Parts: sequence; structure tokens; C-alpha cells
Amino acid sequence: MPPDADEDLVVLHVHGGEITDAGSWVYAWLRVDGDRPVIYVGATGLQPGTRAWLHLHDPDPGIGRVAARYPAALDEPLEVVAVQVPEGVSRSDTKTVAIARLAEAGLLSEHYVGDPPVADLPSVASAAGRKPTRRPSRITAIRSLTRSASSRSDEMTITALPSAANWRSRR
Repeated sequence: MPPDADEDLVVLHVHGGEITDAGSWVYAWLRVDGDRPVIYVGATGLQPGTRAWLHLHDPDPGIGRVAARYPAALDEPLEVVAVQVPEGVSRSDTKTVAIARLAEAGLLSEHYVGDPPVADLPSVASAAGRKPTRRPSRITAIRSLTRSASSRSDEMTITALPSAANWRSRR
């Protein structure tokens, strides 16, 4: 929520034709039933609720991707789990890594309709021009998405960056 907000009022700041305080997000669409729940992973500069609504209601299949690619989304119960990407971390790269990690953990549904996992994972370059790095904050975001997705199964191996260490997550 923007810093100028209270329960009854929300102030959005617009500069240069863009909403400046929406944040940067990576999100996963999860089927409520099944051991491999993730049907889509995306990234956005919009509030996640706004982007989820557009995925379901925009008639342009490039914007309303989830409804266009997975029509059952209009009837099936789903959850959207979003994790804010810290400032200076590449939203696109974080999404790419999240997809790869969810695939490695066996959490992509047989109905998955998002970008395919890639083998050569990117490093993240900060907005300040520092050398590419695998930042702990990105690890936290990916773990959060993966743990949320894996809570649908009894036990899942979660692989986090940058080490190949495994964690166990239980319901």
C-alpha cells in the first residue's frame, strides 16, 4: 500500500506516465487441487490483484494470458501467490529463475501455460550498475513462491539459489 494510504483512501503517485509505487512483483497461479499446482508464473509492475484481474478479463490474449491459455481458470478455484521483488533486482530474471526452480521442484502442472523453464539461469544486475549477483532477496522471493506452491503436496524438495542446497518443506 502506498505510504499515503489509510483504510478509506489510497493515493497513487504518477510520474512520467507511470504509477510509481506499485512495486515490482513475481507471482504464481496455483491450482487448489493436485501435487503439481503451478499453472502460470508471471512478473508485473502492477499491483498483483490488478494484474490477476487483467489475466482473467482482458480480451487481448497477450494481456489476458491466463484466461486465454487456460480457460478453466474462469471456473476452477485458483490462488495467486505474489512476492515483491526488491528495488534494483531484475523482475524478468527473477521470474525466469522462479520458473526454473518450480520446474526443478516438480511443481509445474501438466496444465502449465507460462514461459518454459530455461537451463541457463541469469544473474541479476542491480539498477545501480553493480556486477551481476545472485542476491539473497531474490532467493527469498523464489523460496516464498516455491514454498507456497509446494504446500499443496505432502513433501517437496526445494532448491534455492545460489547453492544447490536442498530444504524440506512440509504442510
